[in-house]
Amino acid sequence: MSELEQNTSVKISLASRFENFLGDKYNLMFIGILIFALFVRLYFVFLTRTQPLWWDEAEYFNIAKVWAFHIPWDINVQRPPLFPLLVAGIFKLGLGDLTAKFLLVVLPSLGIVAITYFLARDLYNKKVALLASAIMSVFWLLLFNTVRNHTDALAMFLGAFGVYLFWKGYVEKTNKTMILLSAIILGLAFLVRLLSAMNIIVLLLFLIFTKHHKFVLDKNLWLAAAAGILTIVPYFIWTKIKYGSAAAQVAAYSSALTGITNKIAWHVFGFFNWYLLWIFLILFVVGLGLLLFDLAAGSDLFGKKEGREVNADLLMLLWVVSYVFYFVFVVRDVSTEDRWLLPMAIPLFIIAGKGIVFIFDQIKKYERRAAFAVVIILLLAGGYMQLARAEDTIISKAKTYSQEPFAGAWLKENTQPGDVIFSVNEQAPLTYYTNLKVVGFGENEQDTINKIKKLRPKYLVVTAYFPSPQWMFELPNKYDNIRPVQVFFEDAAKTQASIAIYEVIDYDNFRPKQVSPAVQNTTS
Repeated sequence: MSELEQNTSVKISLASRFENFLGDKYNLMFIGILIFALFVRLYFVFLTRTQPLWWDEAEYFNIAKVWAFHIPWDINVQRPPLFPLLVAGIFKLGLGDLTAKFLLVVLPSLGIVAITYFLARDLYNKKVALLASAIMSVFWLLLFNTVRNHTDALAMFLGAFGVYLFWKGYVEKTNKTMILLSAIILGLAFLVRLLSAMNIIVLLLFLIFTKHHKFVLDKNLWLAAAAGILTIVPYFIWTKIKYGSAAAQVAAYSSALTGITNKIAWHVFGFFNWYLLWIFLILFVVGLGLLLFDLAAGSDLFGKKEGREVNADLLMLLWVVSYVFYFVFVVRDVSTEDRWLLPMAIPLFIIAGKGIVFIFDQIKKYERRAAFAVVIILLLAGGYMQLARAEDTIISKAKTYSQEPFAGAWLKENTQPGDVIFSVNEQAPLTYYTNLKVVGFGENEQDTINKIKKLRPKYLVVTAYFPSPQWMFELPNKYDNIRPVQVFFEDAAKTQASIAIYEVIDYDNFRPKQVSPAVQNTTS
């Protein structure tokens, strides 16, 4: 066959597959869900396009600016490199932070809806897949983190995609390429967010339960492991070169395990209702009961072809249990953030989808139209609750740190490259807005004065957005050579000051302000 004939054959094959895909009503409904999900995401991103950056967002973007433009910022070892590296590439192309958000947050968020569908379809069926992806399209916490420049959406997508490829390439049928790709993509997920290692733990537990010790003899898994390790090795080499230890990030994150002496973090179980809200929570409980019953009834089928759905149930259960166990019994941190468990939402919604299908099947026995009506009402009501929570949360948080961009613009306009700024707190956002070196105060007042004499900052910035020791707020007002030059307010009436900027006019001669005798008598 000639090259022309081969290319023609490939085109016909692709066209035929595309036609078959669109000929399936479930696929058409899935495309409708994707379009709706994209619209919802773009709506919220447009609504919050001018919102200030939070610390984590600014820190990742500062790292990107270090690599793209060499701004002064100390890279935090706790931040894995892939996300800021991709942002740096976008910045080098002359594109801005909104482009970075769209490519690295919005599209992965949409990808999570898609991978939820494909994973649920291959684990169970297209009905469960449609329902799970529909819930994911309106999931309020994912939407909230889609309008923030967080790593969660990208890491969640890559982690789920790696699990999907593992299922396709190892569980359904042996496909060496898919198994290798699964390991590489899981490695990339780890390079975006270290917590993505949980996906590997889930799959390892799955292999132990289904294959027992036999999986250690599978050369395909060893090759995949090697591919995954090679994917992340450059990160550890870089860490070794920059920080002197390949495991520097482990030491930096060791504080996450200090909670081992605390009480068990039972409050993490509250995330089930926090994620699902009560309608989808009830559907999840129904699905979980069905899953546990099927799993118990078919437990002797693990690893066998006829136990495929039992294996799917096991994978979903392990996915949920692993995350809950880690944060409840290992980390035990009272400040555990809801977004840290975001990947757990995928099995939660797939299990809820099983619950909806079960309810539909029971009602359908008596009246098919009534069954459809019940499902639609449940989805609309549950979806409305999710979207309402998303809008309330997104809008209420959109104006936090509202004056920092204005303060940053003022500082940038009134400084020169190479100037230094001192800030009580919020150093990361101010660095992003000014591209200057922004450092914190010292350990105490005298240490701060010594730092000022050494680093000679042009301005001192005090913000009320984050709690700091009282002496830090009082220090600028105690010396004559530190004078206020600009104040930013939260309200139009200028009654709620949030940021004050002070200029240092004499670095070597700190003069405490003189208090008049009348004032002294009043205060004594």
